[in-house]
Amino acid sequence: EQVRSGPESGLRLVCEVDAGFPRLEVNCPVRDLTGRLLGIADLLDVDAGLVVEFDGAEHRGITRHNADLKKDEALRQVRMEVTRVSGTDLLNRRMVVQRLLHARARARFEPPQARLWVAEPVPDSAEQELQEREALIDSYERLREPQPRSA
Repeated sequence: EQVRSGPESGLRLVCEVDAGFPRLEVNCPVRDLTGRLLGIADLLDVDAGLVVEFDGAEHRGITRHNADLKKDEALRQVRMEVTRVSGTDLLNRRMVVQRLLHARARARFEPPQARLWVAEPVPDSAEQELQEREALIDSYERLREPQPRSA
């Protein structure tokens, strides 16, 4: 629900379906223990401490590239593993799966009490939104029904 692009969604499927990762957090803020924002992980395997970043064309500019390097360093300083996948990488899924599996093998799998970072998953509001939409549709349909005439 929280994805920012179609290819990011595709990468999530490669992670979870092809590489067999558990369900990943999407666009999840990660903070250090003082509360400082280290970055927003495109995809986060919380158990492993693995951040998977999707780099589309907008990541090729020097400003964005430097910001990406700074983010990676901040995440690595708190013992997280970071791997990046570009849009063209997705053309070779087998290679991407191998990269993902190698990155997960390098991850620390620290228990929550030993971590130097905290994930703040974005609540999944999709189910609530669907229920609200269905209720709205029901109310519109009731308005369209012929009303009995009062005498």
